[in-house]
Amino acid sequence: MLPAWSEIVPGLWQGGDVESPIGQFDHVVSLCPWGEDRNPGPVGQTTWFIADGPVPEPEAQIWTLAGDVSDRLDRGESVLVRCQMGMNRSGLIVAATLLLRGWPIENALREIRDRRDPMALSNPHFEDWLHRQRR
Repeated sequence: MLPAWSEIVPGLWQGGDVESPIGQFDHVVSLCPWGEDRNPGPVGQTTWFIADGPVPEPEAQIWTLAGDVSDRLDRGESVLVRCQMGMNRSGLIVAATLLLRGWPIENALREIRDRRDPMALSNPHFEDWLHRQRR
């Protein structure tokens, strides 16, 4: 059975929305399949609309969100990136965060799949996009 959340690297967690993360993490990024745009949620939470399909436009929003997660990790915060199942949308942001932190894409994908689930980031649009990035 898939755990609610999996720690990918120290302080960076990926998971689903099956349990309430209130009080368990310094910051929570919730990736919702409905809504509009990226917007701040309650204190300690960011909510962003992203469908589990093609990579959303503008792509710069992915890097902005990943940069925010990376900055929080640098400050020693624990961050949960979550979506419905904790597999694709959350995996996209976690992988982008690792790329910003200097990880090669193959290492990032392997770590996410080893720590979360072998089927994590099975969305071919997201994986293809990540492979094309040069950071």
